[in-house]
Amino acid sequence: MSTCGLIFLGGCSGGTLGNLIPLPKMLSGSVRNSVYYAKDDLFSIDSPFPQDSDLYTYAAIKEKYRSNQASVVFHSSVAGNEYYHVEVERLPEGSSGSIDIEAAADDAVANIQEMQARRGREPFVLVKEEPWNAKYTSGLIRLYTQKVPAASVSSDTGKKFFTAFNLMYVAKGSGKIVAVLADWLIDGDEAAPPQKIAIEGAEKDPIKSAFSINARAWKFINSIDLNVSAAQKK
Repeated sequence: MSTCGLIFLGGCSGGTLGNLIPLPKMLSGSVRNSVYYAKDDLFSIDSPFPQDSDLYTYAAIKEKYRSNQASVVFHSSVAGNEYYHVEVERLPEGSSGSIDIEAAADDAVANIQEMQARRGREPFVLVKEEPWNAKYTSGLIRLYTQKVPAASVSSDTGKKFFTAFNLMYVAKGSGKIVAVLADWLIDGDEAAPPQKIAIEGAEKDPIKSAFSINARAWKFINSIDLNVSAAQKK
């Protein structure tokens, strides 16, 4: 049985067999120097799991491509309760100015919650929303918390419920719109728990505070690039 989760639809590549043997990653996109490049240069984003790590060796990358859309999810059995998800859509020509990213964020949250409800997770609770400047894009970021029943996660702590952080970033540019999500338990028992990172202002801002306890989420969300050049892929 593969470790690839059933949160999102699409083809799964990699992961493990019986939680022991790493499976090969047969991708439509590609990973080079720990950066994932989508098919047809739709976008690039840093892998949350460095290629030279066990996190990546035991990771599954779940891809779903349509004509103008892509959905990619990263999950590793070494960090079994963390999910990193990116969705990009190429917009009809000339329509970018009419796209409301707040409405797009609402739609993305509704779709994710519908799928997660089937796994027993409770609705998201919005903590904060604010404008956000990532490395290559600018948009809107939201922090949610979520109550998660122990039966729906990988844990041996004996707890009945856990709390998840969900960071979602939505932006548009280069004729595309993107939603990037990092989802992890803040009180789980991972074999490789998220690393902390020093972020200025984290003590006053709940979004920065959430990022400060998960360097993987910080790197992943802030690296999304909608304008990929051939030079970047070398």
